[in-house]
Amino acid sequence: MAHGPDWSDSEDSLLADDEDYMNFKVKIKNSKNDTYIDTTISDQLKKEENGKICFLNAITAGNVEDVKELISKGIDLHMVIRENWTAIMLSVSLGNPLITKLLLENGANVYQDRDGVTPLMMACSCPSYTAPYQKSFEVVKLLVEKGAVVTVINRKKMDALMYAASNGNLLVVEYLLPKANKEAVDNQRWNALTWAVSNNQPEVVKFLYENGFSYNLLDVRGNTALDIAKDNCLDDIINIFPKKETDLVEEILSRCHLNFEKNFIGLKRGEKPIFFEDLCNFLFSVKCSHLIPLLSDKKVTLGQFLSFDECDLKNLGILLPYQRNRILSGLHRFHKQPYLPKSLHTCLKNKSYSNVDVATQVISAIKQIISMDACLKYLMKHLSKEKLSIEEQKIMESSFIEIKYKIHQMKPVIKKLRDRLQQCDKSIVPVDLITKNSIGDVDTRKNFALKKLCLGFSLGVVWMLLICKLKG
Repeated sequence: MAHGPDWSDSEDSLLADDEDYMNFKVKIKNSKNDTYIDTTISDQLKKEENGKICFLNAITAGNVEDVKELISKGIDLHMVIRENWTAIMLSVSLGNPLITKLLLENGANVYQDRDGVTPLMMACSCPSYTAPYQKSFEVVKLLVEKGAVVTVINRKKMDALMYAASNGNLLVVEYLLPKANKEAVDNQRWNALTWAVSNNQPEVVKFLYENGFSYNLLDVRGNTALDIAKDNCLDDIINIFPKKETDLVEEILSRCHLNFEKNFIGLKRGEKPIFFEDLCNFLFSVKCSHLIPLLSDKKVTLGQFLSFDECDLKNLGILLPYQRNRILSGLHRFHKQPYLPKSLHTCLKNKSYSNVDVATQVISAIKQIISMDACLKYLMKHLSKEKLSIEEQKIMESSFIEIKYKIHQMKPVIKKLRDRLQQCDKSIVPVDLITKNSIGDVDTRKNFALKKLCLGFSLGVVWMLLICKLKG
């Protein structure tokens, strides 16, 4: 089959190729020119970058002479040195008053900001480990004198005073307070006092509180500055604020948790444990918990309280009749209930007991004995005030005589029990090594502890029986 002419070798085709070639040459030439221009720009950028680095190094090193030299060479004070930081921002953040003054005298702008944070806020935030508070204070003064506005807020609605309070710079806080807005709160409704509390700055907290800042201001979470202090156990700050009755009661109850050392160690002969927690429970039950601080100050013990009459309550400082009536009614109902042996803990024969079990039962028995002793004193105090017939008086007197006689008879028994317990204590050999041979003695040790516990409870049971007979 015949083919047509080969147009690839035609004149038109060659012209087209020449035209493409010429266009390619132009592109090459232009690319060479572009490369030359890029090189010039690159050198200029390198020069500017070197200037920024020199400026940055001079400011961070605190080299005033180098900063002066760069300013004399016409360096731009408003340029961004790195990551939106300008020269004035770096200087104030480092707490350097000499360089800050030099920059301000040469036209540095105090109204610049970095994401809404002004140079004044940065100066207020300068920590003491970066520069002494006195240096930061001098920087703040320079900025304010040059027109920095104290009440300006950032995106979170924080002002310079909040930054200073959070940082704990009392000098700056004292200086800014007359110029600041005391009612200002940020997005989470924190004021300067709340910021000082949250960062544990007790000196600043004390100053702001004494100058009218509220510690009861609720934030968006419903917390106050006092709540924040309590949640973080900031005792130095908590003690600055006035204590309400509820706060005092909480504090007293937190110290009342029962422990062996507090209740028994250090007691002199004849002294009884305080057991103040039980006293507090009694006052709660008669709706007189507000009297807990008073009884705590007077160091009233459980045994003393359970034997009180109206005269004792007056002498204690409980002056309102309705308060005394509530307590006396509660005491009457308490002593009206008879004491029964079953109120004591029982020790099952084949059951093992831990040290905690033994301590709990011993403390319970001691409380019972103290209560019974208080009951006798309570009866004696009220006996003379009651209008009893002669026959009733004789019955009461004979009952007391009988109880006194039985107590006297129990003294030899108590002495024998005490001697027996001392012998048991002396017979205990301290453990120095536990081996497989020690396992066989476990049951013996358990029985020994059980016998000792039973002997210790015997005295309590005797007392209970005597009181039961009296009330019966």
